[in-house]
Amino acid sequence: MTDKESFVNVDGWLKEIEKHCGTDVSVIVLANKADVGQKTEKQNIVDTNGEYNDEDDDQEREIEVTDEDIAAFEQTHNLKVLKTSAKSGSGVDEAFLEMTKALIKKQNSMSAEDRKKLNPGNKLGGLKGANFNKRDDGKGSGCC
Repeated sequence: MTDKESFVNVDGWLKEIEKHCGTDVSVIVLANKADVGQKTEKQNIVDTNGEYNDEDDDQEREIEVTDEDIAAFEQTHNLKVLKTSAKSGSGVDEAFLEMTKALIKKQNSMSAEDRKKLNPGNKLGGLKGANFNKRDDGKGSGCC
C-alpha cells in the first residue's frame, strides 16, 4: 500500500503466473501494510547496542495505493484485492479463508469426470502428480 511501483508491477507478475501456470489458477492479490497511517501505540525496542529505538518507521511512510486504485485493479483484472498487515496480522486469516473458499468453489464447479482427469489416482482431488505416501527416495512415508 506504500509502494505504487510494486502495485503497478502486479500486472507483470500476473503475466508471469499465466506464462508458467496457465490461466486455470486461483489468484488473490494482497495489499500489504494496510496498517500504515493508523495511529498505534509506539513500541520501543532495545537494539543490539542496548539502546532504545522507535519501531514506527512504517508510520512515517504514506499510503500510495488508494482504494480507487484497488477498485479499478479489481474491475480490470477480475481479481480480488485484500488489504493485509504483516505487522499486525490483520487481514491474513481472511486472505487464507478467501483463497480456501475460491478453491472449494472451483472444485465443486468441476464435473466428476474433470476431477478424475485432473488426477485420477489421487483421492485428495487436485494435486497433480502428488504422492504423499512415498518419499523421493522411495523409502517409507514422505508426509506427516
